[in-house]
Amino acid sequence: MKKLLILMLVACSGLFASAQVRSIIVNKIDGTQTQINIVQNMQVTFAKSQITIGTQTFNRSDVANWTYSTASAVSTVKSDAQKPFKQIGNVLSFNANASVMVFGVDGRMVISNPAVVAGSNLSLDALANGIYIVKVNGNSFKIVKK
Repeated sequence: MKKLLILMLVACSGLFASAQVRSIIVNKIDGTQTQINIVQNMQVTFAKSQITIGTQTFNRSDVANWTYSTASAVSTVKSDAQKPFKQIGNVLSFNANASVMVFGVDGRMVISNPAVVAGSNLSLDALANGIYIVKVNGNSFKIVKK
């Protein structure tokens, strides 16, 4: 898997403007939490087995979810292992009926489909490349559209 480097400046500038994000809280599977204050020019790196946020590095398998201190519709992002869908390229494939919303990192809803039927697909082709939060039946998951 390719290493993905993201300048949080771009993401945070939108988040600060619309959702007033102050920090990211990383919740680990063992129940511990790490709070990371968002600063200008912060970098986030997603590697095959690690996530680095600013100066903090976490094993992906140890992270249960992330919590943002926002006023947006997305507050907790669950781990990849808990996703109720598969992403194949720019298509999300659902195995069960679902209510689906897709949010940009600025908190804006970019796709809403309250009645996705089991076995159907949701295309992301209309979206710009980047990071999105997919909210499925009230649970949120991070995806990358390339």
